[in-house]
Amino acid sequence: MRTLFHGYYRPNDDALEELWRDACFIFDTNVVLEAYALPETAREEFLSVLEKISDRIWIPYQVALEFHRRRFTKIKDTSKGIAEMRETGKTNLSRMVVGVNKLDFDKWNTGIQNLPAILSQLAAQYRHDSIAKQ
Repeated sequence: MRTLFHGYYRPNDDALEELWRDACFIFDTNVVLEAYALPETAREEFLSVLEKISDRIWIPYQVALEFHRRRFTKIKDTSKGIAEMRETGKTNLSRMVVGVNKLDFDKWNTGIQNLPAILSQLAAQYRHDSIAKQ
């Protein structure tokens, strides 16, 4: 049964080693496009791995076509998502600062040290980042 349904069984260590050494890698469009959405360090690592296996990568024509058709949209969507996340963080930070100030936070024994100072530093960082992007 194992030989008939070999795809359902984990290969042994020798077979895995052979696969990683000799296999041809075929990526779909989403894998290639996802490089645009990765954080910089992860993207660099991903591209470094691709470079190491570059002689064993095959990109089907359809994948390359879809990549070129969708890459600008992926970049735009990723940038938009990051901007929305930053704006949400800024809004939530503002709400937290107002809430902490209303509570007179330093007078309560919460076990959280220097929260007003931490929030002020975060707010200053948001202001700094906003100015730097302009």
